Amino acid sequence: MDDAGKGSTAATVCTAVLAVATLGLIGVCAAVIFHFSPHGTGYVIGEWLGAFLVALLIASLVMRRDSTRPWRVPIALAVALLVLLVSRVGDVRASIEDVKAQKILAAVTSLDELDKVIKENPDNALMRTLGATMAAKRESGRRLQKLLEDYDDKDLQSDFRQADLPTLRRYLAALRKLETQATEREGALLTIFDDQLKAVRAAAGTALSEHRRASFLRGFEGTRGREIETWKQFLAAQDSMVAAHDKQIAFLIDANGRYTWDASSGKFVFARNDDLRAFNQHATAVGDANSRMQRLQKELQDMARWRQSAFQ
Repeated sequence: MDDAGKGSTAATVCTAVLAVATLGLIGVCAAVIFHFSPHGTGYVIGEWLGAFLVALLIASLVMRRDSTRPWRVPIALAVALLVLLVSRVGDVRASIEDVKAQKILAAVTSLDELDKVIKENPDNALMRTLGATMAAKRESGRRLQKLLEDYDDKDLQSDFRQADLPTLRRYLAALRKLETQATEREGALLTIFDDQLKAVRAAAGTALSEHRRASFLRGFEGTRGREIETWKQFLAAQDSMVAAHDKQIAFLIDANGRYTWDASSGKFVFARNDDLRAFNQHATAVGDANSRMQRLQKELQDMARWRQSAFQ
């Protein structure tokens, strides 16, 4: 067999070996990194195919001699294999870390245990990201609690049912002061959740690869959207409650002198039926607003309990 024939045979053998190695690496990447998802598997194949075609084009331009021509395909396969290996070896290692983290998390039964395993595995990227996410949620919770606590006024602590006219006027002024905070409170709410997302994105960006980061953030933002919407509805319900109470107190100021408070029955006694009807309408509006606010508050509490029960 002449040298050209031997070279052609060697090139064919190399092509077969490299093709098998390429299929194996693509299979590993698709299975370990993307879990054979159609999108992920297609992405890996496209990444390899792009590198192979570029390498083959360059090889075709450079290797024009008859003796080197059989080596165009194996060299292109080798380059594409190397490109895929370099670009995905980190993701494969990270995915193996994820499997380890998931096995650890499967045994977690409480948030306290979750904190413990996160601290015990500082080198695991997923654990570090979870730790940063929990820290961001705790900080958001603290700021949300302060937002609710600030929505108060000492003049609202008195019992309006037995208040004199000056006290009712101070009560009404306090309510109207709270009403001016509606736009500011919604802006503060969105800022809190924006800061939370920035913190989680920053943590995921430094610890996770592009694919893992995108997957993690999709899951995080999916649960976050409902929470934000419920918080917005809750703040709006609080504002509606204050507005309804404002009208109720304004009516009592206007009707001052035409009613008394009967402590034994716990009811207002009005001298005129039209005043009684008007007061009952205001009381119903306050009750409806309060019921909506309580329902939304329960939804927020249920969300918090669901996060806790997810580890039990």
